[in-house]
Amino acid sequence: MQIGVARRVITPTGSINMAGYGYRDHPSEGVYQDLLATVLLLEDDGAKVVLLHTDLLYFDHTMARRIEIAIKERTGLTSDELILTATHTHCGPAIRQMDGVRHGPLDEPYLDWMVSQLADATNEAISNTENAQLYHGVGKCEININRRLKTPDGVMLRPNPDGAVERKVDVVKAVD
Repeated sequence: MQIGVARRVITPTGSINMAGYGYRDHPSEGVYQDLLATVLLLEDDGAKVVLLHTDLLYFDHTMARRIEIAIKERTGLTSDELILTATHTHCGPAIRQMDGVRHGPLDEPYLDWMVSQLADATNEAISNTENAQLYHGVGKCEININRRLKTPDGVMLRPNPDGAVERKVDVVKAVD
């Protein structure tokens, strides 16, 4: 099996409208921690899949398509070979069309740059593959909590320690 990895910082360099909370009324005021994009390429017997993971809130169809097209132009990968994921951070830039409606105009130069970084990182992961073995394990997570509390007055957005959560964590390790 061939595995390639690459990472890019995708933190905006200036103040930007952010996504994640409907009541935000002003752009970002600084950076606490960089936002990252990490690419993992897995190739076996000619079949490829790329896992592209980002520190963003989410992708809408328009942004996902924009990223897919840039990656295809740069690498030849098709959308069937690409999996986009996001950490669902509420401390990231507005990137969807709906964000522009809720949080002010999207920063198109940033979005162009970000998409380019994702395509470059994907190309780097493809270019730097090595023979490796892939291992899988399962762990347990105790820090997550359900935030939908049922009360006599309805459902409230409050911690619910008895609510449903996924405690299983799948872990993948590549060894060369």
